Amino acid sequence: MSYSILWPCVKQGWPRRLLHVPTMTSIEHRDEAFYASDKEPPYSIVSYTWSRFEIPYGPRIHIEGISWPIPAIKEDHFTVAELRQLLNQVSSKSDYVWIDIACIDQKDDSSKMDEVGRQASIFKGSFQAYIWLNKHEP
Repeated sequence: MSYSILWPCVKQGWPRRLLHVPTMTSIEHRDEAFYASDKEPPYSIVSYTWSRFEIPYGPRIHIEGISWPIPAIKEDHFTVAELRQLLNQVSSKSDYVWIDIACIDQKDDSSKMDEVGRQASIFKGSFQAYIWLNKHEP
């Protein structure tokens, strides 16, 4: 089912960046919908909980093409290996994934707020959406 039918008032737009999972590179678009040499590539999105589990030091996933540091996460929440496994699984039908830590500049508040404000159109433009529920304690 197309999200366009479900969200008719949300304008279609392309994310500023997409993560190319095979190379683990965050690629900024050019000319609106080109990511490297791929025009309008299908992409999936991943929604999950991150920030409240950040720690100052620890293992971090490595992403090429970004200027901001990826935060470390408490390993009892999820590990770098689990995140990598998730990204590989999500990208099995398309090489591109939109995930905030790799696609939103975590240090530039203006850019960050602009991209957060466009999340409805980013979600609408995806062909698959994943919610990662890894733990829940009552």
